Amino acid sequence: MLLSLVPLLALVTLARSQLTLTVSPEDEELLWKTDLTLTCTWDPVKSKGTPDVVDGEGESVFNEASKYYSEGGRVKLEEGAGFMKLTIPQLMAGDSGSKFSCTMSRVGTSQEYNVKVLEPPSVATASLTATAEFTTASISFDSVELATLYKVDYKTESASEWISQEISTTTLDLTGLEVATTYTVRVRPGNRAGYREGEELIKSTEFTTKDNRPPKPVDNLKATSAGYNITDITLTWTLDSNKGLKIAGISIKVLKNNTAVETIDLDDLTAIEETVAVGGPGVYEFIVTTSNDFSEGVETSATVSKTVKETTAPPPVPTEPPTPPPVEGLLCKKPASADYQVNTEDNAAEAEETETEGEESNTAEEISVVEATVGETVTMQCYLDTASTFHAANITWSSKMGVDLDPEAASSEEADTEAKKAAVSTFVFSSVGDNHNGVYTCKVGNETCEFQLVVQGAVEAPVDGAPSRALGPAILLLLARLL
Repeated sequence: MLLSLVPLLALVTLARSQLTLTVSPEDEELLWKTDLTLTCTWDPVKSKGTPDVVDGEGESVFNEASKYYSEGGRVKLEEGAGFMKLTIPQLMAGDSGSKFSCTMSRVGTSQEYNVKVLEPPSVATASLTATAEFTTASISFDSVELATLYKVDYKTESASEWISQEISTTTLDLTGLEVATTYTVRVRPGNRAGYREGEELIKSTEFTTKDNRPPKPVDNLKATSAGYNITDITLTWTLDSNKGLKIAGISIKVLKNNTAVETIDLDDLTAIEETVAVGGPGVYEFIVTTSNDFSEGVETSATVSKTVKETTAPPPVPTEPPTPPPVEGLLCKKPASADYQVNTEDNAAEAEETETEGEESNTAEEISVVEATVGETVTMQCYLDTASTFHAANITWSSKMGVDLDPEAASSEEADTEAKKAAVSTFVFSSVGDNHNGVYTCKVGNETCEFQLVVQGAVEAPVDGAPSRALGPAILLLLARLL
């Protein structure tokens, strides 16, 4: 709002006096809520007394009836030798048209000044329209009295901050918008005096930009039927990925043995199921495609296959491969491998001796002769190959002479190897007697090793009922003999 002083900043010097009136600020129009200062000056030597400030009606501002009455508080008075200053704070629209002049008895009256106040518009625009394209929108609205500026704000529904522009026209093109997005736009009128507060001064509207996005392929496409030879195939899918996207068409292309058979266009664009009748057995492929005006050249298809058989019998279920038979791997002599260890230190030397016999047979189902005298300690051992699926604890001992074997007399121990099952089982007679004469067998799975124990001074036991023969050197596969 501006105060019009005619003439501006005129220093009025009356012919008969030195009385002048100046104003501040010096603008022709004073802005709304601006403080106006009126200053009367004179020569206190030549002119005695105090001037008066009067309005256009000749009423003194010091009169209680005046709206500018200083005693009431609006007009602030400051005076001294040769000057009187009056301040009218926060000019309002009602101050426009007010006239002021200084008058002094016997001196005269200064030139009159007319106040003109510019205030912001007090009403909103009558209409607001928004025409949206894909990434732009055109805004237009009606002009408002006193408005020379307009503040335009816009934002998306999810945004917390407004994007603002100040314009001096009643149209605006918004650019850089997101497609398929809803915006709110609002307009507030103003001018050099600013903008009034209050929701009643705002005009707002919403618009949604156009959608040029192609649809997505359908989700979770499946083909099912009531049986292997049923020709009514039910297709099901979901449209989860197409939420918010425009679908203008859904089609189903059917191929049989890689040859196109038909294409079905669905009327229901929200459908998530369709039953297709196919012509007899064969391998069918179903291609479900979504489309709209912007899907050309974009992959929007999903595919599923279904085989219709001539029989209702389901295809054979693949079976697990047969479990291979266990590997016994029983050895009747200690193999020449460091991975095998004799159970006790006492037997280590004996086991080392048997290794020198590596040229002899080391397979199961053979018999080794063990010679001893009454009272000696006799040790017999069987080994497992590293490929065996058994453990030493699985080796059992028995006697063909009917002698009950004390389980505590036999021991089994895993060899200290890494990632192998090398093992040895040991059977010990701490003091052999003539009643121990006979054949002893170690067994694992279906494999056995036999030892014929011949005790000197005892009656020889026959082998499987045959008469015994003179014994040669002891062929010890898994034998340790402690003296």
